[in-house]
Amino acid sequence: MTDGDALYRAIVARPEDDTPRLVYADWLEENGHEEEAEFIRLECRLEASTPDLPEYTELTERCEELRLWLQTYAPKKLRLPKRSLGRLDLSIGSSWWELTSRGFPWMLNVSQIELRLGAKGVRRLATVIEKAFTILPTRFLVVDFPAIEDLAEFLKQPVVSSIGQLSVSTSEQAGDDAARLIAECRLLRNLRDLTLTFPVGEAGANALAWSEHLARLEWLGLDTFQLLPATIRILSAGSWFRRLRKVYLADHLSAEAFEELCRLSPFPELHTLNLLNNSFPVSSWHTFARSKSFPKLTTLNLAGTDMSSGQMEALANAKNINLGLLDLSSCSIGNEGVHALVTAKWIDSLHWLDLATNRLGPGAVKRIAKCRKLSNLKYLALYDNTISGTGLHAIAGSAFLHNLSTLLLGVTYAKHRNFNSDVCRNFLEKLDLPKLRRLSLSGLPIDARSVRVLTDKKFRNLTRLELANCKLTDEAMPDLLTSPTLQGLIELNLQGNSLKAGVIPLTDKRILPRLSTCRLFDNSIPGDLYNKIARRRPGVLRLM
Repeated sequence: MTDGDALYRAIVARPEDDTPRLVYADWLEENGHEEEAEFIRLECRLEASTPDLPEYTELTERCEELRLWLQTYAPKKLRLPKRSLGRLDLSIGSSWWELTSRGFPWMLNVSQIELRLGAKGVRRLATVIEKAFTILPTRFLVVDFPAIEDLAEFLKQPVVSSIGQLSVSTSEQAGDDAARLIAECRLLRNLRDLTLTFPVGEAGANALAWSEHLARLEWLGLDTFQLLPATIRILSAGSWFRRLRKVYLADHLSAEAFEELCRLSPFPELHTLNLLNNSFPVSSWHTFARSKSFPKLTTLNLAGTDMSSGQMEALANAKNINLGLLDLSSCSIGNEGVHALVTAKWIDSLHWLDLATNRLGPGAVKRIAKCRKLSNLKYLALYDNTISGTGLHAIAGSAFLHNLSTLLLGVTYAKHRNFNSDVCRNFLEKLDLPKLRRLSLSGLPIDARSVRVLTDKKFRNLTRLELANCKLTDEAMPDLLTSPTLQGLIELNLQGNSLKAGVIPLTDKRILPRLSTCRLFDNSIPGDLYNKIARRRPGVLRLM
């Protein structure tokens, strides 16, 4: 057994403890695996922090850069125990790094159990999971038991005491019974995260609220189908409910249930509220704005939630929140919503703002660019809006966006008519973001002269560059691919352009030596050239 093997076994034996992971990271660094070591350290730090950490955006984006690199250059192989019932899933190979927690695969997924297993089948399944837990440091199990009897049998198995995170599904009709079984299961005393993907009624909520075995819960996700205000009220009686740090209530939560949540006494530790894909009237958002339930809230995810008819104005009036991360993608806030946003009392604390696909015009973009209170912003997504040259000019000339490390401005191909290559080149010439590491210009017309601007030393920190559907031609490729400025790129998206032989430099592994993800499809690249590019890192470089 090598030192690395021994250190890894220590991680598996103590999966909740960061110390073995950090010791392993030190060993990795000493043995030439600096990227993997950094990745483990960063994820451990993020897990132990709250989203209002000043470096949150930089650390998160750096983790994504390392994740892309590791998927290509450090694929993992793992032999999982075989089983004949259902399917035991774990991302292996390059996919090992796709879903991670504290540097290692995040979850173990048991799926496709279509028939009742019976007691004997459940015990076999438990044995397989127990074996997997001896070779993996994850304690997050995702499992589906269509038969409530199988769930009952599973919750009796000793391996359940090892589970720290659980996502469980069962039939809709058995929801309250399933909730009761979970609430009464003494083996779940180590559970920190719980997701129930079945409806929970008042009886099930009552069992969960008064459970003596859920004291360590920090994260709760509920199926919002028919989730009643009374259910929220009953759950709030649980002592563990008050200590939650994250709540996930996505997809068709009723306005009444949302308002009930907003009327509860304060959650002293809740920092993340996920409400994506919902639709609440303005009155509900006024209730949220007046609420004192979320004094520590720093992350609000509203992606896909309708904010088109005054809801944004109501949210902007909230007085008792201090948001650091706000996801408003696909919320249809429109220009009026941006006007409300830039006047919000909490906007000066934002460091991450996603406004993708929101029917924004150039006037709204100008408001964002001129908002002094956004000077702390580090991540800004504006893609799939009608930005036009006016909006680009405003962003490039902004005195308040200089801290951005991520700027996503891509548009769909149909919106090319709002730009021309001269406008895009002038934008790039004027843009001065010294901390910029990720830039998306997908959908904007980028000609060879614009590409030459991208090779200016002011873009030397770029690690991720998205130029899909930009009408790029072979003429621009030598400057782009061989520029000393851009040799640190980890991700390059060139799909949907007019490229042919211009990508020949990519056959040389000395060009863009850290490149791990290169999207080239929907071009006219000859098949033999495409294969040569793929062979520059045999079986490694991902040409997605």
